[in-house]
Amino acid sequence: MQKVKDTCDRNGEHVEIWHNATIAGTPCVSLFLKTYAEIVDTEFGIPVFMFSNDDRVVWAQRPDGTVLGGISYEYQKEKRIGWLVLSFTDPAHRGKGINQLCHEIYEEDCKKLGAVCLQSLVHVDNEKRIKSAAKVGMLPKYYRMYKAL
Repeated sequence: MQKVKDTCDRNGEHVEIWHNATIAGTPCVSLFLKTYAEIVDTEFGIPVFMFSNDDRVVWAQRPDGTVLGGISYEYQKEKRIGWLVLSFTDPAHRGKGINQLCHEIYEEDCKKLGAVCLQSLVHVDNEKRIKSAAKVGMLPKYYRMYKAL
């Protein structure tokens, strides 16, 4: 685990940005899982594990270690894609620019690894995430078609 940046959120409060090559063993796992459960409960995601201990992660925390949010992702070397697995922010800290702070490091890391683009999936009804993604330049490119059987 490596602290990569000291900065402030939109409220001017001190934020540390951290990075690790794997999400396993990091202090953000609990918030990651809570957010994933929230997404499944709101039916913005399907109840299957689409993530791995080996996913990379960047997260924001207070100097006392309180995790505010983060981004887990994988680098798909053969496709040169930085695939965003899950963007997660504690509900008490949403709207403070936490995702944007983390996205900057996620993007830098993917570029260093050789990525030519960043991609993710967002449910069509998840308006808050669509707006959040647009703030960092991620816009819809395709629609994934679906039919329940």
